[in-house]
Amino acid sequence: MTQGRFGLTVGPLLFNWPADRFADFYARLADEAPVDRVVIGESVCSKREPFREECLGPAIERLERAGKKVVLASLTLVTLERERRAARELFAQTQREVEIDDLTLMNLLPQGAPFAVGPMINVYNEPTLGFLARKGASRFCLPPELPFASVATLARSAAEHGVGLEIWAYGRMPLAISGRCYHARVHGLSKDSCQFVCERDADGLAVRTADGTEFLAINGVQTLSHKYANLAGDLDRLAGAGVTSLRLSPHSGDFIAIARAFARAAAGEIAPREALEQVQAAAPEAAFTNGFLFGANGAAPLPAACPWQPRAKHSRVGCNLSRITRASTRTRRDAWTSNGSWPGITHRAAWRRRSSPASRRRGRIPPDSAWTISRRWTSSISAGVAPRRSLRRGCCWRRA
Repeated sequence: MTQGRFGLTVGPLLFNWPADRFADFYARLADEAPVDRVVIGESVCSKREPFREECLGPAIERLERAGKKVVLASLTLVTLERERRAARELFAQTQREVEIDDLTLMNLLPQGAPFAVGPMINVYNEPTLGFLARKGASRFCLPPELPFASVATLARSAAEHGVGLEIWAYGRMPLAISGRCYHARVHGLSKDSCQFVCERDADGLAVRTADGTEFLAINGVQTLSHKYANLAGDLDRLAGAGVTSLRLSPHSGDFIAIARAFARAAAGEIAPREALEQVQAAAPEAAFTNGFLFGANGAAPLPAACPWQPRAKHSRVGCNLSRITRASTRTRRDAWTSNGSWPGITHRAAWRRRSSPASRRRGRIPPDSAWTISRRWTSSISAGVAPRRSLRRGCCWRRA
């Protein structure tokens, strides 16, 4: 257990790891990681759940025997009847708290039952936090795209309501969820017959722009940042703002060493620079950022005070995002290429199919085809206007 300024939470595994790797990861987490809470369960795609059913129960029991508090994860986007039935069963049990990432699931909550709020719920202001706290929310993991000023404001509000406030401190950041599977589409498959190709990419599939810049990562129906959040060097500022817990998202690499580095930094045993070096050594191929909180944009690299950070290697398998498809079923504030400082602005991504004559004749888009993304920004406040300027061909800011 951590004895520092922060509690440590391990978020749900976002990726489709094989069952044996899933079991080994949580066994090591229970026995070796100095963390306080573990959120476990499927939060991205319900089709993955049957492969982990036999492993999930033993993993929960082992974590609890090791003294970790276990919180059950729920799906971010519930669309099917079988997913609704599974959600009802999840809320029918009363032994463990449930973390929700879809507000529609609040209709299934037993009266007065406590719950946690995950990072895919847009808690951007004090009234939203207060409303959910009065409904029974005991802890909030904030969306990772919030700037530091908003985090500090929400931390004060959380303290007034007596609830915990958590921030995304390590790992690729979730930006959007969709009813369509980008991962399957890249391989020329449909969502219903996806063959679970997302299992091939343990940390998500790299997405590159037309000029080869690594931009995002896709994980089945989920869109993630390409760079990893890493706030190991910013704990003093987070503690001063009133943040009570740090969330670490499971990835490849030596995750136990990463958890230990954060625990030692939270306890003040090592300096911020040393903590950053230890995290980098445990995940040598990751490119890190703290841009949403402190940088000019969400993909900004860590400050120049950390010159040792290497550039991440390009994946051999990737998706070219100069042209892309699909319609996101969820609106998200995505400041990935902006400074993210406009409160109340939400992002509605319209993924439009543009195929070549050859792909139209075949009736599908080949896996190596080019794609284009168009973005539309709308404002939930009358004063919110985003500047109109070109980001890339086919991508621009528009007046709300």
